[in-house]
Amino acid sequence: MFTFTTLFNIVVEILAIMIRLEEEIKSIQIGKEELKLSLFLEDMILNIANSKDHYKLLDLINECGNIAGYKINTQKLMAFLYTSNEFSERETKKIIFTIATKELRFLGINLTEEVKYLYSENYRMLKKRDRGRYKQVEEYTVFMDW
Repeated sequence: MFTFTTLFNIVVEILAIMIRLEEEIKSIQIGKEELKLSLFLEDMILNIANSKDHYKLLDLINECGNIAGYKINTQKLMAFLYTSNEFSERETKKIIFTIATKELRFLGINLTEEVKYLYSENYRMLKKRDRGRYKQVEEYTVFMDW
């Protein structure tokens, strides 16, 4: 028997396949590799090279939602854009996604506009969080003397 979560994950996987196969949506290049999207449970990170491709992306999201009987809340969609020219900046104003300007928090990590800031933005916070976790483990650890 399928649970709601299982069905939702199947729909997300189908949407991911549809996006990967869509040639009109251009992805970013990292070396020789093309990176279009990454999936983490029910979350998806899309790496789109052209901000105009978001129209086709919205069409795919709506089409997949209609076929599966899901309504995707487009107001929860978030974009983290890397734009360097004025034209792209003007184009981004038309995007209906929520735009993150300097950083975006995803799965407990602050994704920054520039890779060089990832370490400084996350290391102290993660170290502090993990240190607190270890203290909790130490408090509740019972050593057995065999």
